[in-house]
Amino acid sequence: MPEGINDRLMTLRLPLTNNKNMTLVSAYAPTMTNQDETIDMFYEDLESVITSVPRYNKLVILGDFNARVGSDHVTWEGVVGKHGIGTCNSNGLLLLQTCTVHDLTITNTLFRLPTRNRTSWMHPRSKHWHLIDYVITRKNDARRRKPQGQKMLRRLNVARLKIPEVAEVFRKELEYTITNAIADADADPEEQWTKLQEVLRATASQHLGPLKRKHQDWFDDSDKKIQDLLTEKHQAFMVYQNDPALESKKAAFANAKGKVQKELRQMQDAWYGANGEEIQSYADQNDSKRFYESLKMVYGPKCATLLPLLSSDGSQLLINWKQVLDRWVEHFEGILNRPSVINDEAIDQLPQIDINENLARPITEEEVKGAIHRTSSGKAPGSDGIPTEVFKCGGHALIRELTELFQSIWDTEQIPQRLKNASIVRIYKGKGSRHACDNYRGKDAMYCLENNGTRVVEPSAAAS
Repeated sequence: MPEGINDRLMTLRLPLTNNKNMTLVSAYAPTMTNQDETIDMFYEDLESVITSVPRYNKLVILGDFNARVGSDHVTWEGVVGKHGIGTCNSNGLLLLQTCTVHDLTITNTLFRLPTRNRTSWMHPRSKHWHLIDYVITRKNDARRRKPQGQKMLRRLNVARLKIPEVAEVFRKELEYTITNAIADADADPEEQWTKLQEVLRATASQHLGPLKRKHQDWFDDSDKKIQDLLTEKHQAFMVYQNDPALESKKAAFANAKGKVQKELRQMQDAWYGANGEEIQSYADQNDSKRFYESLKMVYGPKCATLLPLLSSDGSQLLINWKQVLDRWVEHFEGILNRPSVINDEAIDQLPQIDINENLARPITEEEVKGAIHRTSSGKAPGSDGIPTEVFKCGGHALIRELTELFQSIWDTEQIPQRLKNASIVRIYKGKGSRHACDNYRGKDAMYCLENNGTRVVEPSAAAS
């Protein structure tokens, strides 16, 4: 419930997960024309409110402070960001001191924004715009946190292997590294595979580098022209802001804005038209690979999100990230780990054939080499991030090491755990509620969110 402190301060407490709360403080500070006693009393009341909020709870202060904190991020490090505006006044100094004492940061100054979005009040006489309305929070809460979970490996630029010189250097260094770094014949399959994939990944990263982002948009191809148009509009806007009462300056700004909008629409239409014709040509040629690559270049990869899910009995909508993952694990375990219903008597009645003794012979290097050669290129790699092209270009040393690994797995009957982990992508069937697990089908995929040994991933990852 909202709680009024006085005519200038009010608080609202909102419940969060894990028995925590968020306290919102609405503030309206006195202007500089008020007496010093009134201003000092406001900041004393504000400090009392801040102190009353437990440190483990979230705190957000929203308000019109009638203060200018300026842009001196060096002196007020951690309180003011690098994107402040203007200079500081006496009210701003009081606000900065309060934030410093209570480890608060003024979030308005943390982000690079257009001037019109950084200011909130225009002085009636000078017509200059200032920032006096602020969103303030604890420093720890203002830091951006990366989502926890499995670290995604960047994809390798395997196109460089088409350059003969690069491929030859990569092959020679890989052979040297494998010969000198993986020479333990007594290692178990788990250790063998761990060492081999580390060597492969490190050597490939050194010589190939990461794959650069392919997605482009219509403004990428016209960046210089767009920048010139925006500069022209900005200049007209500044002239108009300095004298908003003059109709000629207002009309000039309106014309500049209309010109920008018109030419941007024309650029966009031309870009999409050209790309549409290219995509259609791939469709007419039944070239599905280039067709989907072109689509991805135009629209970009989809953002992976975890939607809320209904519990197994459908009585509760799960919102928490971990609860959603646990529900996916429960769903796929129920589908994939069902009890056997095989009738052994029926199997015994089936006609038997002679045992093929050739299946028991050791795996040869020729078989491994042939299997790698038949593997399709251009596919997404596994969880180790090593694509097929790296194996194909690895040379004899890699073939030899893989053969020894497979023979060790065959003899010891021990498969490395990383080769047994399940990676599952969920794909919506196109009908029914998106909050129900039964309306999705599972499919093997590369990128995943790991949970209790089972990996559940978004459909956008499978398309990569």
